[in-house]
Amino acid sequence: MITIKDLLTMTAGLQWDEGDYNDPANSEHQMNIAENPAEHILSRPMTDLPGKKFSYNGGATQLLAIIVERVTGKPLEAFAKEYLFTPLGISVFKWTKTDNSDMADAASGLYLSSRDMIKFGLLYMNDGKNELKQIIPANWVSQSITPYVVADDGSDPMFGKSEYGFQWWMFNDSIMGKPVPLAACVGNGGQRIFIDKANHLVVVFTGGNYRMPERYLIPYNILKKFIYPALFKE
Repeated sequence: MITIKDLLTMTAGLQWDEGDYNDPANSEHQMNIAENPAEHILSRPMTDLPGKKFSYNGGATQLLAIIVERVTGKPLEAFAKEYLFTPLGISVFKWTKTDNSDMADAASGLYLSSRDMIKFGLLYMNDGKNELKQIIPANWVSQSITPYVVADDGSDPMFGKSEYGFQWWMFNDSIMGKPVPLAACVGNGGQRIFIDKANHLVVVFTGGNYRMPERYLIPYNILKKFIYPALFKE
């Protein structure tokens, strides 16, 4: 049985391949062109026991969005506007739909300005508070950025060990001999929100390097080579 926690942590166990976004057979592309994305996702064969193995899966995010819509009776964008965007002072956003359905593209379709992205990052930095108002529960913030599964064994020298929480990446690295524990939102094209609670830092990036895996690390390299050295400079 696949649980909501399995969807949050990308451990659903479904066969899914998002390795090459230029490939028409890419699983997210196939989901986006399906007339019924939920049916398409759930029709995928199981390859692993749910809850055991990390496999990045935009379909898991899409299923979470569908659950939100079914439980609240509101379209995803309307729910987000009422309970998240408006309380944060975000008035301009765009949420595209999948190609052949009326469902919001939850896996990759949200467009925000850099200033509004940083509002979301600061919300997590401040344990779910915006100024003095609690927008999301503090325990949800804590659970979201708690590592539940190893996503990379540390073979990538640019990141060190990578872990995953509730739709958040965690990167454990060191810069200038100092530990850097990062929670991150990672989006295609160079969209990033980095949160370092230990060093009281939130950094956002936007970019248009879609389907260019060779440029995937540009935001992280800027963070590591320029921003942290300036922060740590004595």
